[in-house]
Amino acid sequence: MITIPEFTKEDSNGKKKGNLSLAREYYAICRKMCDDLLLRIFHNDPYSFVKNRFEGISLTTCSEPEEVRRKMEYGDFDFKYRGFTYTRNCFKNSVLPIEGVKEDGDLDIGTTYYIGDNRFVTAAHCVRDFEKFKILKGENPLTLRTVKFAQGEDVKIYDLAVVEVDGEIDCKPFELATPSVLDDVLTMGFPRISGFDAIQIAETATIGAFQKAAEGQILGEGLEHVMRMDCFLINARVKGGNSGSPVINREGRVVGTLVHLPMDDQAGTDNPRYDLMGYGACLPSKYVTRLLENPDVHELILDGDYYRI
Repeated sequence: MITIPEFTKEDSNGKKKGNLSLAREYYAICRKMCDDLLLRIFHNDPYSFVKNRFEGISLTTCSEPEEVRRKMEYGDFDFKYRGFTYTRNCFKNSVLPIEGVKEDGDLDIGTTYYIGDNRFVTAAHCVRDFEKFKILKGENPLTLRTVKFAQGEDVKIYDLAVVEVDGEIDCKPFELATPSVLDDVLTMGFPRISGFDAIQIAETATIGAFQKAAEGQILGEGLEHVMRMDCFLINARVKGGNSGSPVINREGRVVGTLVHLPMDDQAGTDNPRYDLMGYGACLPSKYVTRLLENPDVHELILDGDYYRI
C-alpha cells in the first residue's frame, strides 16, 4: 500500500500515518483483480491486509491479450471495481438533454448520449415528435448537422435516432455492449421534474426481462422483412424526459436505450395507462449498430437556436 499515492501522510508532528480508508478501497480492488486474473497475491500477511503484496500478471498469458488491453484502455475495470458512482462521474458530460418545441408551442425534454465521432444517440420520437429541437451542453446548444433513422423502418417501432453534430466534443464516448437479464445497470437522463430546469438524474436498476423478437417474411409487391423489435425492461423509475437515456452496465458500456414506459390495461383496453410499477422499456444497443450500417439521413435546418428536420 505504500506505493499508492496519498496513502502515507505526515501529521503536524512529522509522524507518518497510513490512510486506512484508501487502503481498504485499493485492497478490495486488488482482490477483485485477482478474481479476474489480472493480479496475483505473492505475500499474504494474515495480521494486516496493508502488508499484503500483489503483482500484475502478464497479458501475454491471456488468450486474448489485445482484448484485455482494449478493455483496460476504455476503463472496464475501473468502472467494474469502483462502481456506478465512478461511472456516473466519468460520463456525466456524455449524457445531454434535448429540448424540443411541440406543435402547440409547449416545451418538452428528452435525453441523448455520445458514442464518438460527433454522434449522439436518442429515441427517434425525441426528434420526430418535435417541430424543432436542440441539444444543450450546459446552457449552450450544440451545432447540429444531420439526423439518422433506420432505413426502411417505422420510426414508431424502430424508435432510435443518431444526431450528428459539428465542432469538437470534449467528453468520453460510450462503447456498446449486449444486455443480459439480471444485469445491474445505471440510467442517466433528464426526466421532467416540476420546479427544476433540465437536471441530470442517475438511477441504478436491474434488467428484469428480455423479450425476443420474432422474425419473418411476407409476400407482397416484393419481398419485405417484418421484424418486431427485441426489447428489455429495467426496474428504474423513469419518466418522459428519460426517453433516449443510455442503459449502462457495470463495465461502463451502453447495453440499450430507454425508449418508452410500458402500458397496462388495468383501466380497460380502451383506456390504457402507463405501467404503475415504474418499468422502462429499452431497445438493445445492437439496433444502434444496425441503424448506423443502413441509415436514412436527413439534413437539419437552423431555426433560431433550434433545428428542424
